[in-house]
Amino acid sequence: MFNVHEFRSFLYENINYSPSQKNSIRKDELIDAMCQFDITIQKFLNRNQSVVFNTINKAFYSILNNKPKRIAPNKWIAHLLGYYKCIDCKNILSMYEFTMDNSRWNNLCSKCKTCVYLRDDKYRVNNLDKDAAKSAKRRATRIQAAPLWLTKQHLIEIKDIYYQAQEYTRILGEPYHIDHIIPLRGITVSGLHVPWNLQIITEKENLKKGNNALNT
Repeated sequence: MFNVHEFRSFLYENINYSPSQKNSIRKDELIDAMCQFDITIQKFLNRNQSVVFNTINKAFYSILNNKPKRIAPNKWIAHLLGYYKCIDCKNILSMYEFTMDNSRWNNLCSKCKTCVYLRDDKYRVNNLDKDAAKSAKRRATRIQAAPLWLTKQHLIEIKDIYYQAQEYTRILGEPYHIDHIIPLRGITVSGLHVPWNLQIITEKENLKKGNNALNT
């Protein structure tokens, strides 16, 4: 866990700064500003931006000489110490609490693993039909049952069927499943993950059927 007192001590140990003018930034004031992660350093000091960053770059030159231009100096130092701030929960956490994202400056996702999980879990709860449709498509793709020639309209029809099943479950109070009329992994023949091979049946009927086509 990030410790602001340890971070402050590190700054004191590595600062090389002696104010030369009466109106220049004091050392302790500069350290206080560098420990702020909820507001910008410039806003905390209420000084001219160029003055602030010229002062910081000189005071911490040995640490900041390789800093990317658009990254705040305190954010960069925290990064060097192995910490990063989540944009969702606002906590400063160990880098191990983030997944990799090679498109970003530090190769880390902007949200911690916990926030990503909570976001995905909330999405699944609020979009059970869409999540079920995506899961079914992934399973079908793995066994090559989702044709590449499916159109956008076909995909919309599939999502609608899954939505209807969720509505049946909600309104009737009994679990309803999406069934492949001709199973994707049938014993003698295998079907496709396409709208016309889907039907809505009760959970009991689906479990009873297994991989055998219904007699209709």
